[in-house]
Amino acid sequence: MAIGYTWNVSTVDTYPTLDSNADVVYNVHWRLTAEDDANQDADGNNWTATPYGTQSVDTSDLSSFTAIVYAEYSPRLSSLPSSPFSYNWD
Repeated sequence: MAIGYTWNVSTVDTYPTLDSNADVVYNVHWRLTAEDDANQDADGNNWTATPYGTQSVDTSDLSSFTAIVYAEYSPRLSSLPSSPFSYNWD
C-alpha cells in the first residue's frame, strides 16, 4: 500500500585522464522507477513511472573529492561491503 522507489545509476561518462587523474566522472546517467502497489491497471499490473536524466559533475577542482559508492554482490566486487561507503581522496 505504498509507492516504492528504485534508483538506477548504471552509466557514467568519464574523461580518460584529467589533471593527472584517471577515469574522471563528468556526467551521470540516472533512472528512477516508482511502483505503486495500491493501484493496478486493467491487467493487474502495478502502476509505474520511470523518469530518467543526466547530471553533470563539476570537475574544475579535483583537489578534494569524495566518491560515494554503493555495491551489490557481484563475483568481481565480492570484497566490497553491500552498503554505502565513501572514500576521500584528500
